Amino acid sequence: MLHHNFTIGILVISSTILGLLLWPLIEYTIHRWLFHLQPPDNSPLLITLHFGIHGLHHKVCVILSQSLANIVNTDK
Repeated sequence: MLHHNFTIGILVISSTILGLLLWPLIEYTIHRWLFHLQPPDNSPLLITLHFGIHGLHHKVCVILSQSLANIVNTDK
């Protein structure tokens, strides 16, 4: 039983470390090489889909940054 728990613990720790190391690389690759592709100008569906998947990501980041700046820079 102790050996089984030790093995599970090692698997959890090593998987966590591997995930923390790989996730930034995977996220950057997907963001840079997939989300920054330009959809064809003659395809309203692809333009809408692209904005829905990726454009909102940037828009929400800007809105959150502006909201945080307003909260931090309030003159009281």
